[in-house]
Amino acid sequence: MSLHAKVARKEIEVPSSSQDFRPFAIEAIERVSQIAKSIQLRRGRNNREVSQFCITLSNVLWSIKSSLQRSPQSQDDGQKKIERLLNNLERLCSWPHSLSKSSTGKDTNRWPTLKALQYSSHTNKATECIQSFASAYDNATAQSRVELLKRFRNIYSKTTKEQVTEAVEAEPSESLSSIEQVKVQQMGFELDDDIKRLYRTLLQYRSCEQEGSQQSIGTHIRLNGYRSLVTDEATAEFGVLFFDHPHIGECHWQDACIQIWHPQPSKAPKVQFSCNSNEQQTVCQPHTSHTPITCASFCKHISGRSQAQLLLSAQNGEFLLRDYRDVSRNWITSQQAVPLANLLDEPKAKFTEKMKAVLALLLARATAQFYDSELIGQGFTKEDIQFLFEERDRIEGVYVNEPMLVLRFKEDGTNKSETQGEVMSTAMIHDMPKILALGLLLLELETRTSMQSYRDDPDLCPPGIININTDYRIAAKLLDPNHPAYILPEMDRQSPFRIVLPICIKPGELARKMRENLSAQKKMNADLSNALRSVIYSEIVLPLEKRVSSYDKPNTVNVLYKSVQRRFAAAPRSIKASRQVLPRSEAQTVAVSGINDEARKRQLSQQWFENYDRLKETLQSEDAETGPRYERIKIAILDTGINSDDHDYYRDFGIIAEYKDYVNNNDSNPDDETGHGSAAASLLVRTCPNASLYLARVLKTNTPTRAEVKNVVDAIDWATKHKVNIITMALGFKEYQPEIAKAVSRARSKQILIFSAASNSQNMESIYFPAKDHYRVFGIFSTNAGNRESRDLNPSPDDRQHSLAIFGEGVEVAEDKPLLSGTSYSTSIAAGLAGMLLDFSRQETDKKDIPDISRLSNMEVMMKMFLEMARDSSDGRYKCIRPWDLLKSGMDMHRAKQREWIRGTIERLLDKI
Repeated sequence: MSLHAKVARKEIEVPSSSQDFRPFAIEAIERVSQIAKSIQLRRGRNNREVSQFCITLSNVLWSIKSSLQRSPQSQDDGQKKIERLLNNLERLCSWPHSLSKSSTGKDTNRWPTLKALQYSSHTNKATECIQSFASAYDNATAQSRVELLKRFRNIYSKTTKEQVTEAVEAEPSESLSSIEQVKVQQMGFELDDDIKRLYRTLLQYRSCEQEGSQQSIGTHIRLNGYRSLVTDEATAEFGVLFFDHPHIGECHWQDACIQIWHPQPSKAPKVQFSCNSNEQQTVCQPHTSHTPITCASFCKHISGRSQAQLLLSAQNGEFLLRDYRDVSRNWITSQQAVPLANLLDEPKAKFTEKMKAVLALLLARATAQFYDSELIGQGFTKEDIQFLFEERDRIEGVYVNEPMLVLRFKEDGTNKSETQGEVMSTAMIHDMPKILALGLLLLELETRTSMQSYRDDPDLCPPGIININTDYRIAAKLLDPNHPAYILPEMDRQSPFRIVLPICIKPGELARKMRENLSAQKKMNADLSNALRSVIYSEIVLPLEKRVSSYDKPNTVNVLYKSVQRRFAAAPRSIKASRQVLPRSEAQTVAVSGINDEARKRQLSQQWFENYDRLKETLQSEDAETGPRYERIKIAILDTGINSDDHDYYRDFGIIAEYKDYVNNNDSNPDDETGHGSAAASLLVRTCPNASLYLARVLKTNTPTRAEVKNVVDAIDWATKHKVNIITMALGFKEYQPEIAKAVSRARSKQILIFSAASNSQNMESIYFPAKDHYRVFGIFSTNAGNRESRDLNPSPDDRQHSLAIFGEGVEVAEDKPLLSGTSYSTSIAAGLAGMLLDFSRQETDKKDIPDISRLSNMEVMMKMFLEMARDSSDGRYKCIRPWDLLKSGMDMHRAKQREWIRGTIERLLDKI
């Protein structure tokens, strides 16, 4: 609790009119905010209107509280306005009852409801009133909510930009989603004015004349390096890198931080309840304490090679030199920037799902923020988005969370950018070219296929010459469910691109969403620019934010593309251009080299899963393919448990159905002391995302003990009672365990497929039990990502059974976690593959022309399927499974044909049994 709140708690009586109201107001704000947050948690999930109002109220009140803590204690005018604040809070906590004069008057009985909030037992009335006010559906109350929030927002004349900034600074533990939901409702804090001032200033300094003829100064704006500020002078800050002009020798990059200065009142802010302000703007006066930089001397400043960051102020169209400070990032300043276009075409640049989501989020945010500016022209392109090499943790390379925008100017000096050339707007089909440009860029990022490649496909590219509508027409076919090239089913079901791409690419889609929002809010004369930004945020940015925030360490990414160990200097420039586009041949010379063994294994792991995903995406059902009798596959995982964060995340998405703890008998608090079971669950979700998981914690450590045999037996019986389809046990015992054998027999009598790890003992020991029970259990061995058996892990194969092996050496579970190796992980992947096949067998069963392949649940049939996938990839006596071998080779095979081919393969195998 704040110091002010403690003071207020001691003063049980409301301050008299001669006292300072701030401590009591701060106490009241804290109490009301707590009530609003509790209502949002209890009611917000089922009522969006309640959720939005409570979140907005909490954040706005938090901003007011921060202002109260900073403002002076005197000033009668300020005290009067704090009284009005308290009157409004009293009305909110008493709604819909009208207030007596004593409740808001001048005596000591004023604000009785707020006074009662000092006691936790007296909060029920206020909670009920606020909840009723937030959930009432009549137009009058809806308008009252809007008006109340307006009054609160206007206190101290705070803009929403300042509110969000203060909320982030004052309450760092606040979840991202809560802050961002404020932005969805109130997109009035764009940096429009700041961006215009930045652009106009850069326009003045766009060229160097030291050599007697104008040369463009290369300028890159960091799309992860801008923010709003709330200071006496600056309102925004931008990270910019200039390509310097030494005029002798090589060129380097100069890091700069540019703060935008325009006036704000110097006196203390005043509490303000009126929605209108009649205050006149202060005229911008030059700041005399900093050194102005002339256009003629600018090149000298950015070519100083000081190995420091320039701190500049943009004021009245000119730069002021404020200071030098330590560099913001460890840029490799001697190397040229690499366009996104080159990286998308570079095989060694491996974009993980996290990297794609992070980059897409930054591009979408920048589109919303820079939408009305000259900076992006007709929208982002993959040539204009570039990256500088950077060193992080002693690794030099490209990192996707630092994209930069190349700034281009026309040679005639007009305030227009050349970003995408002149566009004939009357001929363009799409109503929002900048949104379409974003959609096309994200489409190429997600599919790793260039629009140029799509143009070579006669089934996609419309006839005639290439024009401004060609790429749109191609993208529209890729998003058409009736077209054979329909791509959405090939994406992960939780991928935000499934939501974002149609919104961006389909004409009129975003405009329709905006009209729906305005209609729902009954805003007939709304600011269309702000309304558009709001819908860009809610429909495009927010899904990407949710995806990124679901990753562990969302602000951290691994290197995408490594630099050579030796730092090459950029060549001297001899052309009049600001574009530092690295040609394709040069991009390959600045290639990934010296990759250590772990990095190589990580890349191979990603390649293995990319290959697996081709099969998974073919087998996964679309909405029309499940049928009325379809049921999800149930998989039981018997392991060391699962950590609570993973459990809650998977449970919220409906992935985990049941959790049972046989170690501590504490089913309500999921736990995993080693991470072994958590990794197993992660691999099952990755390989069979439609499965419903039943988790049983049977081991305390990774090494099972004799005392834990009963846990395993009980868990097998528990899973059998839940009628699971698959049991996976990434565990084993050196000796035969008769009780486990009996439990396995009971499960097999119910046609449950059982998987177990062979062991990691090499030739030191034989196959562990129950994996060696080859009549009832699939014993799984390991391969590396190259599909060779793992000699450092596997025990010798058993001549009496087929020794099935699948990927388990150097497995990447997460980008920021160590690689995992062991037959345990192979077991999880094999079980997930079996689950995916069983799920496929349950699809489209209502169609007469679809063959019945339900016998896949038979162990013998599933063994045949595994052997079919290992038919051409055995390694000695190990049957090394390549799941994607089920697919028919050939790039011309569409999804429907592939599914038909796989069914035919299963039918053929069934006929042989």
